[in-house]
Amino acid sequence: MYETDNIFKDTELFKYHLLLVNELVKLTKKTNDIDRLINGGAHILLTFENLSNESIRNLIELSQSYLIKLNVRIFDILKSATYKSCQELMEILLNPSNYFREQLKQLFQQCLGRLQLSEIQPSEYRSKLYLIQAIIFKLENDAEKSLRSAHDALLSHPYDDVIDSLILFMNHSHFHSTLRQTLLNDIKQCSLTLTDLTPPTHMMNNLTFLNRTERLIMLKKYERAIFKRLAENDPVQAAYSYMDLIMAVTSSRTLFMNNLIMSCVYFFQAMSQPKCTLAEVYAYRSIIFDISVEIFLFTRHYLPLYVQMYAYKLLYTLIMRSTDLFAKRIISSSSKRTVRNQPILSDFHETLLDELLKNILQLSKVSPFTHMPTIGLSHDMIYMECAGNEFLSKYLKSMAPNSSMYQYYFFEGIWKSWIDGENFEDERDYCMYYLLKDRQWTTYDVEDLLCWSIIPRTDDGWYLDTKHQLQLDPSGYSQVIGITLNNDTGDIEFMFAQAKKNEHNLFDAGDVMDIVTNGISYAYFTLDPPNVEYHSHPFNEMKYLPKRLVNIPNYLLTLLHTDYLLKMISTGVEICSQTPFEMRPTSENLMQRLPVHICEELQSIVKKKSGLLTNSIHRFWIQPESEIEYEQAYYRNFFGRTNENITQFYLSDKIKMCVKKHRMKYDEKGNLIDDKDDNENDESAEAEFARVFTKYYDEIGEYFPELLRLKELLKLSVLSRIIQSRYESQCDLAAQIENDTTFETYLTEVKNKIGNYPTGSVEADEKTLNAISNNICKNFFCKKSNLKPYLFDWLRHGQHKALVTFVKQSLIQCKAKLKFTIEKFRLHYDDEDHDDEQRLNNDTTQCFWVPAAFSSDLSMKVYGGVILTPNPKVRTGVKNESEKSKKSKTTENVAKLSKKSKDIKSKRCARNVEKSEDSKKNCQTTDQNGNIKSKSHVIGRGAGPSGDPKIHSIPFNSKKGAMEAAKKDGKENRPIHHGVNYEKKEPAHWHPADKDGKIIKNGKHYTYGRYSKT
Repeated sequence: MYETDNIFKDTELFKYHLLLVNELVKLTKKTNDIDRLINGGAHILLTFENLSNESIRNLIELSQSYLIKLNVRIFDILKSATYKSCQELMEILLNPSNYFREQLKQLFQQCLGRLQLSEIQPSEYRSKLYLIQAIIFKLENDAEKSLRSAHDALLSHPYDDVIDSLILFMNHSHFHSTLRQTLLNDIKQCSLTLTDLTPPTHMMNNLTFLNRTERLIMLKKYERAIFKRLAENDPVQAAYSYMDLIMAVTSSRTLFMNNLIMSCVYFFQAMSQPKCTLAEVYAYRSIIFDISVEIFLFTRHYLPLYVQMYAYKLLYTLIMRSTDLFAKRIISSSSKRTVRNQPILSDFHETLLDELLKNILQLSKVSPFTHMPTIGLSHDMIYMECAGNEFLSKYLKSMAPNSSMYQYYFFEGIWKSWIDGENFEDERDYCMYYLLKDRQWTTYDVEDLLCWSIIPRTDDGWYLDTKHQLQLDPSGYSQVIGITLNNDTGDIEFMFAQAKKNEHNLFDAGDVMDIVTNGISYAYFTLDPPNVEYHSHPFNEMKYLPKRLVNIPNYLLTLLHTDYLLKMISTGVEICSQTPFEMRPTSENLMQRLPVHICEELQSIVKKKSGLLTNSIHRFWIQPESEIEYEQAYYRNFFGRTNENITQFYLSDKIKMCVKKHRMKYDEKGNLIDDKDDNENDESAEAEFARVFTKYYDEIGEYFPELLRLKELLKLSVLSRIIQSRYESQCDLAAQIENDTTFETYLTEVKNKIGNYPTGSVEADEKTLNAISNNICKNFFCKKSNLKPYLFDWLRHGQHKALVTFVKQSLIQCKAKLKFTIEKFRLHYDDEDHDDEQRLNNDTTQCFWVPAAFSSDLSMKVYGGVILTPNPKVRTGVKNESEKSKKSKTTENVAKLSKKSKDIKSKRCARNVEKSEDSKKNCQTTDQNGNIKSKSHVIGRGAGPSGDPKIHSIPFNSKKGAMEAAKKDGKENRPIHHGVNYEKKEPAHWHPADKDGKIIKNGKHYTYGRYSKT
């Protein structure tokens, strides 16, 4: 072995390697596969020390001869690649063995000849040259020029072959990340300019892929007239011309945006002219600002990703450049005036710039076109948008399995209709899976929220189409009548009405104790977007107040399901409670419960709405429309005497609930806020829906009793408030008694009066003791037998503290008996533990997402919630109305009610344990990372049987087709559905089932959607 330091000094080793190289040279006459070995050997020999000049020259000549042959070979490989498909060409170009920049340049120039690149025909060949040019710029470390060439390749031939080759190019050697870093550097270094603001002076050539429609011809002529006649001489008139053009292209959102941007560009050009006065500069800048705000809010929510990046960079540059120009003009004209220290940019516009940068950076994570396209005419933008959308649709789809972000934007593109030819339901399913996985949740966490045992559903998770009862404890109640607080005995009695044969049980003892023990006197609930960056998020997030509602699942789930029901009816979309949360029109099933006259009036907003639903973001919420009337009365005994220690509160049943609506909009930060311009008395479809739902609220509640349950929970909240108020008053009374010094004064006076004790006479001492004892018992409600020891110690030994404490506690126990009952059953909630933040939120450790109510053909969004804030009002006559009512009344002592509540919860716990055991046997489970570990044989779960006949997958193009085939195979019995196994990339499928609902183990899987090979 040779030492490393001396290896290149060894003459014998040099001779040995030289001999090997010479022998290899002789073999080149027979084969060309050893050129690389010869070149490598020559390279090693050149590193030896003390070589003669002749040796060095011979070795260099040997190496050069190899390089010449290699260059010719690489050129031939690259040349032949131009005759292959674009994708094959890109694979060859991206091969590191072919990274020879000079050969690429030579090939590029040879293919170009004397023509300009834009003149090359056919278009596919022109795209190939652009791809070669993109590789050349990439090897020169010029990412922006490389991207521009790649973009030109797309515009030249926007078909699958070119798009597939561009996807390879973007993903190779982290080029997308390089582009994003280049954009970040541009933002840091060029704070004013992210793109060029020079208006284009000519249209794009070779747009042969657009049909020559009348609108395109009109756009072409109109814009050509603008930049020929007005652009240079009258930019203000050019800006106005683009505004006028908006009226001719109302059906295109992208053209609406681009015409406004072109107007701003020409206003900026006008303010850049030297003859423009300071007042005009200020006016044009203000116009640019106002238009930019509207463009930003519009673009963020309604335009495709490709166009968004284009708009954001232009808007940012327009605002920054116009502000800079305005500031310079102020400074230059301030020599004769006093300069005031006032900000050039308002807080609002600074926020807008921040949001523009945030959106630019967010989109740069998704779209590799970080610097494209540059400013373009509206005519050209139609073509660029089509080409850009084609690329991004395939790019996002290829990246979706690796990231929830890509999957979301792919799904959003389908919902916003700029991605065609994809299955909305399937992509919604995949998107929900990946978004949940990011939070380490599963679809079964969502299912737990939707499959609420109180509301009965079909076996496959849909609403029943017939009237039903809530699945409460049989001992439940239909109505809250009132409460009796007896301070003589400390008893608390609840007055309820029991349901008759045709009435609904709306709450049970568990609900009563949950509300009063948690001090629930109000409730707010909403379903909001979980992420302000994802405006088409497939989930809504539950938020509520007070936070302790999370400890009362049946109360919280009542709020959820009533609000969810309102959303489904308003949008016309019913959502299944079982994974994968399929959707169908409410007219197929849900609305069949209701009478015809209500269904006809209560049409979904979509059916009533006319025109575009661009700004159709509304919130609907349920709240009390009327005050809760109550009467406070005192108990009267047989002789008619009033006992004010026994207080009765009667609640009126004449409570009206209503549905309110308000139009919403997005602010500059992407948050949903109320639109102040909304008119409460408008005649819109949304307002009409709210009015009709309010009109029939109680009648609808007969078919959806969860709506009526809200009224009783609201009244229970009033009882909770009454108990809480009484507890607070009794605590104040107890504190007042403890702080009162009257008794101490009395003891001092007695001590002074009787003098010495004992007196020496047993009879006199006993008489004195009895007299004091009788007086204290009479005035402070003490038991004589318990009092005497304390009194004796005070008289003999002067120990008055124990006596004072005993007497005061005796008085408190007599005057504030309800306090001890409330504390015993924990019917109070301490203020110290009250919510420290008065804003709606949830427990972030749990899943509080439910599927959003929208569909592929529904371009509107609905938000809202439930507000249960009682507004009590005193009214006489409520007690008489209650007593005259034919309701079957019952009185429940708090002790009995507490026991019932515990029994109900024990039953529910037992059922949950039983259900949990069943799920361990039948349902799929997940590990700590949310990955599927086992399979299920239950409807809607798992991925099929194992260890049975060999699986035979039969692919279908649609879910419906697969289901019908499985149903036919099962002799018309309902088939069993299993969702996608994302970890193993197994497709969703249907199993044929027998009449008992069990899988027929014939190994057949009727597959569809992703991973299904058709």
